[in-house]
Amino acid sequence: MRSLFRKNFSSIASTLRSQSGKQTIGFLGLGNMGGPMAINLVKKGYNVKAYDLSKERVNEVIQAGGQGFTEIKPVVENSDVMITMLPNTKICQDVYDNYIFKYSKPGTLMIDSSTIHPGAAQKLYEEGLKKQFTYFDAPVSGGVTGAAAGTLTFMVGAPSEELFKKIEPILTSMGKSVINCKKPGAGQIAKACNNLALAIEMVAVSEALALGSKLGIDMRTLVDIMKVSTSRCWSVDTYNPVPGIQEGVPSSRDYQGGFSCTLLLKDLGIATESANDVQAALPIANEVKKLYESMLSKGYENKDFGAVYQYLLNNQAK
Repeated sequence: MRSLFRKNFSSIASTLRSQSGKQTIGFLGLGNMGGPMAINLVKKGYNVKAYDLSKERVNEVIQAGGQGFTEIKPVVENSDVMITMLPNTKICQDVYDNYIFKYSKPGTLMIDSSTIHPGAAQKLYEEGLKKQFTYFDAPVSGGVTGAAAGTLTFMVGAPSEELFKKIEPILTSMGKSVINCKKPGAGQIAKACNNLALAIEMVAVSEALALGSKLGIDMRTLVDIMKVSTSRCWSVDTYNPVPGIQEGVPSSRDYQGGFSCTLLLKDLGIATESANDVQAALPIANEVKKLYESMLSKGYENKDFGAVYQYLLNNQAK
């Protein structure tokens, strides 16, 4: 009788979820990107259970209408879908091994939007399969402004279109573009390649803008020209590194609250390690990596990566 009741209750709960279309989502990692992402899920009507080491970040989700927790275990045990947005490969592996794989309900979908090594993502997918879980690598692009606006791009390593469709509505609640890269780990490959190009792009744009500043051109005029010329790119027209040119971006708030130089350097490390695995040459990326390593040694570790403009303008790269 009890087993029949549990079966019927489970069936009713599943039906109600399918009718509302909103699962209970556990969200681990409420940093500059994860916090706004979790809040956007709340706004879309999902029941969000959130955890982070920062009580302030958890309270922001609570104020938005979500639930906050001081421990990971109850979040994992009571969620239909787990989303992680964690700082690096090691922390990600530890959280999945010690909490998510250990305490999740059977059939839980696991969406990892952290940026980690592609090989680690492939292993997490395989570990999940052994425990009858589906793990998706789904890193993002779009920066803190995209996370807040819900316009992120998700790069998803789903092995089939059927599985991809299961999580697509959740991701579109946080992003504008959701693209399936068609195999486990491929989302992380796309992210590594994208951020490699982004890092080079930001340095190139910052060099040009710093030169223009030293030569004496009005900076708004120069930026307006670059926006409609052959150097146009995201670092020029959406995330400009010159203070005061754009509102709402880190350069206009002393490079705070953005994509830190530490995290960019971590992503460059993933790209260069992956390149070494397949003997790919990255001559420019390796030089950019050295530049950001130099910035970290001079106190820029918590500054947004656009602070490379300030670094170059002040001749600190010499």
